[in-house]
Amino acid sequence: MTAKKQSALALLLLPFLSSCFRSELTYEKFSAELTDPSFASFQGDGYYRIAEWKSLKGKEKDYSVATRQETMSHFAPYGEKSYCLPSVGEVPLALIPVGFATSTAPDLTRIAAAFMGEEEDTVYQSVRSYYWYCSGGRLLLDFEIADSFFPCPYTVEELAERAGSGAKSTLTAIYNEAMEWFEENYNSAYIRLKDFYKESPIPAYFLYDSPYAGMAGVNASTNSMLWAFSINSPAPISWSSIYMTGDDILPDAHTFIHETGHLLGLEDYYDTVDGSLRRSPLGRMDMMDCSVGDQNAFSKLLLNWSRPFVVTGDCEITIRQSTFNNECILLAPDWNMTPYDEYILLELYTPGLLNGKDASSHRGLSSRLPEKPGIKVYRVNSELGVYDNTRLIEPFREDSVVGEGQGLNYCHDNALTAPYLIQLLDKGSGSAALADYYVASDSVKTFSENGATRTTSEALFYEGDGIKGDDFADLGFGFGDLGFEFEVTYLSGSEATVRFTQKR
Repeated sequence: MTAKKQSALALLLLPFLSSCFRSELTYEKFSAELTDPSFASFQGDGYYRIAEWKSLKGKEKDYSVATRQETMSHFAPYGEKSYCLPSVGEVPLALIPVGFATSTAPDLTRIAAAFMGEEEDTVYQSVRSYYWYCSGGRLLLDFEIADSFFPCPYTVEELAERAGSGAKSTLTAIYNEAMEWFEENYNSAYIRLKDFYKESPIPAYFLYDSPYAGMAGVNASTNSMLWAFSINSPAPISWSSIYMTGDDILPDAHTFIHETGHLLGLEDYYDTVDGSLRRSPLGRMDMMDCSVGDQNAFSKLLLNWSRPFVVTGDCEITIRQSTFNNECILLAPDWNMTPYDEYILLELYTPGLLNGKDASSHRGLSSRLPEKPGIKVYRVNSELGVYDNTRLIEPFREDSVVGEGQGLNYCHDNALTAPYLIQLLDKGSGSAALADYYVASDSVKTFSENGATRTTSEALFYEGDGIKGDDFADLGFGFGDLGFEFEVTYLSGSEATVRFTQKR
């Protein structure tokens, strides 16, 4: 450590503490047992639901994808194994404020409200309440909150200059030092976390005490460390500014909820290559896209919070609203019974619960969720491919061999070109071609953005809508034609019925 850094640390008062901050902010319902995470199989007339995910069969061995943790463990580019949080049960993790020479004491009440509070303690939801609702009561996050600042070994000016691989290596160095500090100062909490994660690294969420890029007067790029980002190697680690709680009386946890999605193993669903918003496969309509609303049905499959109803013939299926119920319908002629395949996914969106605040009129049209219910239809291509470090060799098939030093990861993402990892179909266009500046909505409206006029799309499917005949003829599935038509025959704010018909 340099003398410069040592002198900065000397300015911080570091009292020895034996236990973490335990907030009085808790959900009454969290004291009850969590929802049973298992699913019952079901066989209906023309559709079914499985209880367990299958394994992916390779030529020499099978690969379990039963959890996001297992799936991520199959990919370790350059020997860097990736980790994520368990997505079911009561899951603890460290929450550590990061201070600098001018830091005094963290606002623990505001931090606790943002991460552990009830929804009325926040502008939206706390991280804990959001993921309890989002998981259908299957996940309860429990943050061990350090009640003093960890003294950052870097200055704010140094962090403003770190980007790309430099940001990752810097955050890794901060994590290593911070966990030693946490063990020394919060030993009982550290032991609890160590006992829970055993040989796996302890996850940590860092809140740094500095304004972030984009705030008034902050001279830094959003690619610098004065922003919010997460890494999954050498541990699940998130890094966000305390100032991202907003300037309202109550804290806003939207950014922290998005970053926690990365800790759980979810990808960004926006274009991570071009920041112009020109390409938006989900139409800015998802927590992992524009940091709004519920997680989509695909994410819930990945995290073991849902099993789809799978269509096999002519049938009618009724599903309840997606939030908390986590029901969805899957269409594919030959599904491999894992989340990692190519298919169409339908869910019922409603403007309440986790979507309600972000559908309200106080938000601008560029990031407002629809104000009425409808069916969201996704085209998913989440097939895994064989990688040599970060180079895709081939899509994974039953005759694939994953050699020494190779691994499995998504073939596609939501940047660059189609097919995308997940794309929200635009009902109004009748085409799978992604329009520039796609903003999904419940109707066509115009708004101004960066000096240009934009138009929202009527993306939701309402009663009487569907995909028939030559609609969406350019879906471009690797298996050929989807083989089904569908129509929404009933729609309300709580449930919807969809009729499916095989093409003959």
